[in-house]
Amino acid sequence: MLRPYFSSVTVDRYEDAMNVTEVEPLMAYILSMITLRGISLDGGRLESLSRLLEKEIALQGAIHITKSACLFICQP
Repeated sequence: MLRPYFSSVTVDRYEDAMNVTEVEPLMAYILSMITLRGISLDGGRLESLSRLLEKEIALQGAIHITKSACLFICQP
Protein backbone atom coordinates (compact mmCIF):
# COMPACT_ATOMS: atom_id res chain seq x y z
CA MET A 1 0.00 0.00 0.00
CA LEU A 2 2.89 2.38 0.64
CA ARG A 3 4.97 1.55 -2.44
CA PRO A 4 3.08 3.91 -4.80
CA TYR A 5 4.07 6.82 -2.54
CA PHE A 6 7.68 5.94 -1.67
CA SER A 7 10.65 4.74 -3.69
CA SER A 8 11.74 2.36 -0.94
CA VAL A 9 9.63 0.61 1.68
CA THR A 10 11.10 -1.73 4.26
CA VAL A 11 9.12 -3.57 6.91
CA ASP A 12 10.79 -4.54 10.17
CA ARG A 13 8.68 -7.16 11.97
CA TYR A 14 8.74 -7.99 15.66
CA GLU A 15 7.01 -11.23 16.57
CA ASP A 16 6.44 -11.96 20.23
CA ALA A 17 4.19 -13.91 22.57
CA MET A 18 3.15 -13.99 26.18
CA ASN A 19 1.63 -16.49 28.54
CA VAL A 20 -1.11 -15.09 30.76
CA THR A 21 -1.46 -16.99 34.03
CA GLU A 22 -4.02 -14.77 35.78
CA VAL A 23 -7.60 -14.04 34.75
CA GLU A 24 -7.90 -10.52 36.21
CA PRO A 25 -5.37 -8.73 33.95
CA LEU A 26 -6.75 -10.48 30.89
CA MET A 27 -10.33 -9.52 31.79
CA ALA A 28 -9.23 -5.91 32.37
CA TYR A 29 -7.64 -5.85 28.92
CA ILE A 30 -10.72 -7.39 27.27
CA LEU A 31 -13.01 -4.90 29.01
CA SER A 32 -10.84 -1.97 27.92
CA MET A 33 -11.00 -3.10 24.29
CA ILE A 34 -14.75 -3.73 24.13
CA THR A 35 -15.43 -0.36 25.75
CA LEU A 36 -13.38 1.36 23.04
CA ARG A 37 -15.44 -0.40 20.39
CA GLY A 38 -18.77 0.42 22.03
CA ILE A 39 -19.53 -3.23 22.81
CA SER A 40 -21.41 -4.05 25.97
CA LEU A 41 -21.43 -7.37 27.83
CA ASP A 42 -23.89 -8.04 30.60
CA GLY A 43 -22.75 -9.40 33.95
CA GLY A 44 -23.72 -12.97 33.07
CA ARG A 45 -21.66 -13.02 29.89
CA LEU A 46 -18.68 -11.44 31.66
CA GLU A 47 -18.90 -14.08 34.39
CA SER A 48 -19.09 -16.85 31.79
CA LEU A 49 -16.03 -15.48 30.03
CA SER A 50 -14.13 -15.23 33.30
CA ARG A 51 -14.98 -18.85 34.17
CA LEU A 52 -13.93 -19.99 30.70
CA LEU A 53 -10.56 -18.23 31.06
CA GLU A 54 -10.07 -19.68 34.56
CA LYS A 55 -10.80 -23.17 33.22
CA GLU A 56 -8.36 -22.75 30.34
CA ILE A 57 -5.60 -21.53 32.66
CA ALA A 58 -6.26 -24.43 35.04
CA LEU A 59 -6.07 -26.94 32.15
CA GLN A 60 -3.16 -25.45 30.17
CA GLY A 61 -1.27 -23.54 32.87
CA ALA A 62 -1.61 -20.30 30.88
CA ILE A 63 -3.31 -18.66 27.93
CA HIS A 64 -0.81 -18.23 25.11
CA ILE A 65 -1.23 -14.96 23.20
CA THR A 66 0.82 -14.09 20.14
CA LYS A 67 1.77 -10.49 19.45
CA SER A 68 2.97 -8.92 16.25
CA ALA A 69 4.20 -5.41 15.57
CA CYS A 70 6.01 -3.83 12.68
CA LEU A 71 7.88 -0.70 11.72
CA PHE A 72 7.59 0.72 8.22
CA ILE A 73 10.73 2.50 7.00
CA CYS A 74 9.92 4.60 3.93
CA GLN A 75 12.24 6.63 1.71
CA PRO A 76 10.91 9.36 -0.61
